[in-house]
Amino acid sequence: MSQYFDAYTDAHSYLPEQACLTWIRTDDLEQVIHALGADPAEASEETWTDLIDEDSGEDVLAARYGGWTLLMEPFTCHGTSEPVLSAGQEVYSLRWTVNHDVVVSYARAGEIVSAFDPLDLEGADRAWADRVSEDEWRRDWLAAALAQGEELSGLRLDRAWLARPHLAFTPAPVQRRPPLRLDADMRAAVAADARLAAIVADPAEDILPEVIAYAAELAVAMTGLDGPLVEEALRLIAEREWNSERARAAGRELHTLSRSLQEQARAVFDGTGGMYPGHDTEHGRLLLQDKAAQTLMCPLGTSRPLPTVARETARLAGLTHLNEDDDERQRVLYAVAYYVDMDDNWL
Repeated sequence: MSQYFDAYTDAHSYLPEQACLTWIRTDDLEQVIHALGADPAEASEETWTDLIDEDSGEDVLAARYGGWTLLMEPFTCHGTSEPVLSAGQEVYSLRWTVNHDVVVSYARAGEIVSAFDPLDLEGADRAWADRVSEDEWRRDWLAAALAQGEELSGLRLDRAWLARPHLAFTPAPVQRRPPLRLDADMRAAVAADARLAAIVADPAEDILPEVIAYAAELAVAMTGLDGPLVEEALRLIAEREWNSERARAAGRELHTLSRSLQEQARAVFDGTGGMYPGHDTEHGRLLLQDKAAQTLMCPLGTSRPLPTVARETARLAGLTHLNEDDDERQRVLYAVAYYVDMDDNWL
């Protein structure tokens, strides 16, 4: 349990709905600014509020504290880029969006050690952050993440700190897409799975149908969802038959199945299990089967771009409480889909 957790329980009131914060273990602030293609001599002094009010969408605040440098970005996420990962002995990053897409990552010597979504802690590797408890992550992910930042750096990121002027600079535009980045557990999953290795070997749009098919199979296998409709949906996905009349009909039937599973789950709910039900109760099993049905439904009969569909399909598969090995496979699939869709790394 972190001694700093309680100091951050009001952080939602003074931090914006989206941001990226990165703690870098280096006392060479100028090196970090240079790494992002900017000139320290041209940096100005601004506060966090100034940066948000300007709404430029480009500037970064940087400050040094002891042996650490902190990057604060309200609209961008340069903190997890390749140049920053190479700029410090340790790099701890927290980013979140208005859509509750949250990633906490930790790198050492330029390599991602661990990355996880604090809203979905199943299978997350937090051994490096053992002074922040799982209960604290579940109670308030932002307070827990900021407490972890203080555990590492000693910096109290409160209203007073944000009100001070810090260096503001504009990173140079990235000219090329960085290589796909995976953490250690994800790389181990790829090494043990030839199908996954083939997906990672060529992370481009033409590999996304395989990402969708693999994610759908993981969700179905984990939850035990079966029947002719499920078999038909898997066949349509495997054959890349996204927008035929049969695909659209299957999508509608899966929507009906999803609503039925939700109704059944409500009917058997006994008040236990909380917000994170597992496979060991009837209520939890039905809710997770609903997530599998939604995973199958996602690519069928949609007009959305393929990269967006692949990313959403992989995300939904991750909500079925996969076992440890499949959880790492799903994280790889999501990382590839995100990479193609956003032209950047998820981690």
